[in-house]
Order: sequence, then C-alpha cells, then structure tokens
Amino acid sequence: MRDGGYEWEHQGKLVTIFSAPNYCDQMGNKGAFIHLSRSAGLKPVFTQFDAVPHPPVRPMQYANMLAS
Repeated sequence: MRDGGYEWEHQGKLVTIFSAPNYCDQMGNKGAFIHLSRSAGLKPVFTQFDAVPHPPVRPMQYANMLAS
C-alpha cells in the first residue's frame, strides 16, 4: 500500500503503483495509475485518485445471480 498511490524506490529505478484507494475501507490512501506515451518520450505521467462511496449492495450480491 502506498499513501499517494505510487512511490519511487531503489534510487528511482523502480516505481510501485497502488491502484486501490482507501485500501480495505480503512487506510485512507489514494490510488494511482501511470501513463507512458511514446510521443512524450515515455516520461511517466501519474494520475492519483480518491475512493468513492460503495454502492448500496450486499457483499457478493451479484455473484449469487450467476449461480442461477
């Protein structure tokens, strides 16, 4: 888990991307994704995002429909 959704490590040779915001509904972290574009010289562009509220459905509600 990374608080900001991503983190450079190992003297800038590795980046960890963590795309699950508010991990386990309790960490308060951001999620992130990375975009590499050939036209931009493969310079990484990071987008961070916050969690959104869960829809009002019971856990596994949709999985039960598949069993029918």
